[in-house]
Amino acid sequence: MTTHFACIATAPDVVADNVCDLSIGTATITGYRLDDAGNETAEYAMSDNIIFTADLTVLVNDEDKLAKAANEADEMLTKNAWTRTAAWDIVDNAMYAEVEPA
Repeated sequence: MTTHFACIATAPDVVADNVCDLSIGTATITGYRLDDAGNETAEYAMSDNIIFTADLTVLVNDEDKLAKAANEADEMLTKNAWTRTAAWDIVDNAMYAEVEPA
């Protein structure tokens, strides 16, 4: 089974324009870690196999960009026959979530 991840780029150093963007790609397991409950959780890295990309309308300097970009990305995923299956994981310059075809 192929694992897919959606990535929302949220910082000026990782976007081509001044807006957040959404990408969907395949992922590979890079290791495992224990979550807060002590359960083993796989850690993934996105591969170079990008399936879908689109600019969002949220500016990277918007104070509420994380919530706005997550909401807009969820709508875009649904419109393009994808379903987010996990919460958005927020890192320094992006947000990641596992997705699957709807």
